[in-house]
Amino acid sequence: MDELGLAIPTTRDELYQVLKTIKEKKNVIPLTGYGGVFAEIANTFGITTTWKEVDGGLIHRDQDPRMKEYLAFMNKLYEEGLIDSEWPINSGTKVIERFTSGQAAMMSLAWWSAPAVFNALEKNFPDAKIGVLPFLKQDTGEEAIWGVNAGITYVIAIPKWAKNKEHTMNFLNMKLEEKLFKKLTIGEEGVHHTFEDGKYFPILPIFNDLYNNASYFLTGVDERVYPTYWQARVRKDPILQNYYDQLQELVKGKFVIDPLSNTPPIESISKYSQVLYKYSEDTFLTYIAGTESLDGFDAYMAKWLADGGEQMVKDANAWYAENK
Repeated sequence: MDELGLAIPTTRDELYQVLKTIKEKKNVIPLTGYGGVFAEIANTFGITTTWKEVDGGLIHRDQDPRMKEYLAFMNKLYEEGLIDSEWPINSGTKVIERFTSGQAAMMSLAWWSAPAVFNALEKNFPDAKIGVLPFLKQDTGEEAIWGVNAGITYVIAIPKWAKNKEHTMNFLNMKLEEKLFKKLTIGEEGVHHTFEDGKYFPILPIFNDLYNNASYFLTGVDERVYPTYWQARVRKDPILQNYYDQLQELVKGKFVIDPLSNTPPIESISKYSQVLYKYSEDTFLTYIAGTESLDGFDAYMAKWLADGGEQMVKDANAWYAENK
């Protein structure tokens, strides 16, 4: 971008011009990626979370009135060669390979992949540098936003057939006692970690040797302190910490939380969401690649509703009306 005199894009239209210039001048893939809903671009249309409040009620992401516009824009990028021709069949590994081998100029970087991406790029191109772009503004001119689900992502369960349920529950509770929980999570101060300016830092290499996979053995967390403890894991690698901090700074105050983040299980959503997600993903990729026309979007949505989507939306709104 420095070579071509390109300014950092802050809007979708500016990104389009950057991608177009890179394609024309450098003859590489301007942007590689995968998936039906590419958040970095979908967010500019206001498509952020799986569920969204509209006029006091909820709609599912697939019902968003701007979804069709988003898909049309992605198809335009695809047809003009501004995104990877293999977008519909790409994987995360393939995207990293494309970027680090110099075949593509841009990718969406997950901070936890930063060390692998950085090291591979440095090996192939010792003088290369990775620049982090800001999240793009919405085309209404409003600030950039990022959708997050702030709810519980998994639970630990005691099987009904277990012989020692009470002992198991006592064990799980014991692991959450303040001192023991801290030790299980980040070890002992002065031995496995240090505490400076309100932050925990790992002592290497012992932290990696003993606590690299510690989170796999937690059966619950103390949400008051765990986020602070957890960041010690990020600080075990300077590259990881650098990109984690950059992305946290970029998104600060610019995120919206899914309104169903803390909803108890809703039967219809549990029943239909995975199947409908797969249906959406497959269909959206055909629209992006142009193998199916967006003229069929209404028929797609009718099938989505008939195959369980309508029931999910009805039940989600019933819960939301009582609990918002």
